[in-house]
Amino acid sequence: MFKGGNDIPMRTSIKIKPALILIVSALILFTKPVLSQTDHYLKGKEALDNGAWVKALNLWEYGKRTLETKGLSDPRIGISYVDLVTKEEKEFFYEKASDFYIWGFSGTNIGDFRDTVIEEAKRILPLLEEEEKNRWKRLLNGDTEDIANEITGFWIRTDLTPTSELNERLLEHWERINYSRKHFTANDYSIYGCDDRGLLYVKYGEPHLARNIRLAGSSNIEDFAAWDIEDQAVIEDLQTELRGMSGLVVWVYKDLYRDRTVPYLFGRASYGSWGLLKGPEDLIDNRFFRKSNMSARVGRDPDPNVARKAGARTFTSYPGFYILLRLYDRLQVFDSQFAERFNDLLSLEAQMQSEAIAAAAAANRNLYFHYEAQNQENVLQRYAPQEKSDIEDMVVEIDILTRQIRLLDDQNRAKLAVLAVSTPGVADSAMIEAVTSGGNIIPEFKVKHTLMIRDKNWKEVERLEDIPGSGLDNTSVYLIDHGDSTYNYILNSEINDDGDMDVHDDLPLSERFEMGELVYLGKKALDKVTPLKEEFSALEISDLVTGMVITEDLETGRYPFPVLPVDNIVQGDNLQTYLEVYHLVLGSDQKAKYNISYIIAPYRKGTSLDEMLKNTSIYNIISQEYTFSSPTSTAKEMIEFDISDLKPDEYTFIVEIHDLNSDQKKTRTGRFKIIESDK
Repeated sequence: MFKGGNDIPMRTSIKIKPALILIVSALILFTKPVLSQTDHYLKGKEALDNGAWVKALNLWEYGKRTLETKGLSDPRIGISYVDLVTKEEKEFFYEKASDFYIWGFSGTNIGDFRDTVIEEAKRILPLLEEEEKNRWKRLLNGDTEDIANEITGFWIRTDLTPTSELNERLLEHWERINYSRKHFTANDYSIYGCDDRGLLYVKYGEPHLARNIRLAGSSNIEDFAAWDIEDQAVIEDLQTELRGMSGLVVWVYKDLYRDRTVPYLFGRASYGSWGLLKGPEDLIDNRFFRKSNMSARVGRDPDPNVARKAGARTFTSYPGFYILLRLYDRLQVFDSQFAERFNDLLSLEAQMQSEAIAAAAAANRNLYFHYEAQNQENVLQRYAPQEKSDIEDMVVEIDILTRQIRLLDDQNRAKLAVLAVSTPGVADSAMIEAVTSGGNIIPEFKVKHTLMIRDKNWKEVERLEDIPGSGLDNTSVYLIDHGDSTYNYILNSEINDDGDMDVHDDLPLSERFEMGELVYLGKKALDKVTPLKEEFSALEISDLVTGMVITEDLETGRYPFPVLPVDNIVQGDNLQTYLEVYHLVLGSDQKAKYNISYIIAPYRKGTSLDEMLKNTSIYNIISQEYTFSSPTSTAKEMIEFDISDLKPDEYTFIVEIHDLNSDQKKTRTGRFKIIESDK
């Protein structure tokens, strides 16, 4: 042993074998990561496996605090935390669970958890529309950080209350997953570890109607007699087939479409395992529609045109026809399409009593395959929304109309002006026009707009709140820095029916709903737009603003430009336009000179502007050019256009700036609509 102070032993020569050196080195290499990097997830998992779920949460909370100080995260902890508290229904931990989940995908070490990230992305895929789903599938082969950002962004965008600590849509999603794992256990083939009913439950929640239909039973004997089947071999075959069927589960959703129910069928398909069916035809083996298996009646000939000996067999239909008839008889009460098909089959059965054998047999076989083809399309299910939240039923939806205008300020810094107006019900651009022109269509209520700014990893950078009040037409105006094109912007709107923006807005929606509070909520993710260039060497122009002049009663100081953006212009009114030009080059006379060319043309999808300009006799086009000069490198121009000759239609507005000193050109486009006056 080595001792400190003067008690130092003499160094002696010790001969260590090379093998021992390798072993010691290996032990050091092996033990260093264990000592310096504890797997907090596994520690919590071990506690959970031993039934100590509270200890597991505590260990994961400690792990989060430890990793967070180093800029690290662990998605396994975030996912497991929200999974556990929703499974145990411990709502006290729901705020933490929301935070843990988002944190789990935020660390600089996210690449170490690629398998976990991809698995979680796959749990979100069923909730995405087809185009978005395909984009995500392509991302799964890319960078782990990009996938993690998409996951985080998805839950932030779908959160109905982004200004609160609770992500209620995320928690609802995991509540549904845990309910499905517990109750829908015919198999565990879905990404959620449950059968296909669970997959649907996670997407839409509880169906409005759920029924189990028993297909086999002693009553089938009477059915065969009623169907006038006398061939004992066919009867036995049908009985065997029906007994082999596991039954049918019917779910009906009433609110996926405004005025149409959507049925879903589950059972064991003749060609596979138990799960979601495309239609009841999936239950029937297609061998029952082969000519060799046509059913037979003895001693009767339904076709008087064909002479047969007494007692001979007359083949008139396929065995599968009777199974299909029985299925639709049971299903007709659930959906109008099922009822229509049942009536079709009844009509076909009547035909089989009077028409030629070959025609009747072909008809019922063709009908089966026709239904199968329709099932493959399944328009109702295909175009149903990919997910639906029960939380939506607790609020009155607010539509938010926004407009984004890019500018450069007096210090040449890129800015983004965001205008937002909200009202209960459907908002549209005509509403803004009516409001700003003095129309009294908005009732007295308080609106609170919150603009949340997040970086590319969805971490919150800034939160801007505004309560404009009805005196300001419930319109908020934000002028924010716009130097980073990767930022994400989410605008939230809330209206309280009691007029007090501070009452109960910190409570979960479910509690406010139970208290009888009427809550109006709206949310909109703003489109990402590229900031304007700040380089003085490049000609730049603001976004084109078309609309109406802002009057004094609208407090002109709130707006960064003198024209209020309006999409709809009443026929007969003049069109006001405004734009700013930056980085103009001063000539030898210390003045900037530039041309502004305007073209207003009807908007025709698929028709180019060049084609319209060649056919001005067909298309009503306005084209004007102005020459201006400016003593500075920045110019601000507002021009009024007489558009009284234009008919109600949708129009494209094109502006080109030509800097005559630098010969640079820049173009902006916009669109507006002329509407008929109601006078």
